[in-house]
Amino acid sequence: MLLYIKDDLNPTEFHTDTKYDEQVWCYMGDLLVGVCYRSSNFEIVGQDNETNLMKVLREVCTKHVLIMGDFNYPAIDWSTYAVNPPSSPGSDEFVQTIEDCFYTQHILYPTRGSATNCRSPRLRSPFQHSQAC
Repeated sequence: MLLYIKDDLNPTEFHTDTKYDEQVWCYMGDLLVGVCYRSSNFEIVGQDNETNLMKVLREVCTKHVLIMGDFNYPAIDWSTYAVNPPSSPGSDEFVQTIEDCFYTQHILYPTRGSATNCRSPRLRSPFQHSQAC
């Protein structure tokens, strides 16, 4: 995991109490910024990976927080918050955690891999529009 923050923003490293390997956090003032990755390969990350991810998300939900990352739940339809079959393990619990914590999903469709149909997020200046495929 990697999180780049400009020095001028005076970032301060933050660690959650919950052990979850694929996360990195820092404070910028009173805003907590984090990057998380959820591997779907349980042989590598172990069976408690889902539980620990939900604990991390619940742990930080009482703060002013911005969470970025890849949670690998392709069966979730973010326009309706519905889990479509076939779903990966933990999809229903992930949606429930998002709702319980009052988080908002801003990207409503896949942005990489074969599921994208070569779509890219539309970004306003000063960001450039790039093709991911």
